[in-house]
Amino acid sequence: MAVAFTTGTAKATGKSERAIRSAGELLKQIEPAHGANQNIGGGDSPKVQTRKSAAIAAGMSPDQAKQALRVANVPRGFDHSRII
Repeated sequence: MAVAFTTGTAKATGKSERAIRSAGELLKQIEPAHGANQNIGGGDSPKVQTRKSAAIAAGMSPDQAKQALRVANVPRGFDHSRII
């Protein structure tokens, strides 16, 4: 029974890792808005989709969004065993 639990945990971990990477890849598609302040101006300015607003709309916390972007920046197939 313990083997089935371990296997299920490994599968769940793999799924969550792929989900985090996918979220980060989607956030990377949105150009970073360096210093863009959407609250400046007195008229009807167009609302720009930012990484932060997309993450909030997806129900992610700021920390989850940052972590997803970090994971997405690691190349696929990176050998983690080389890290000490």
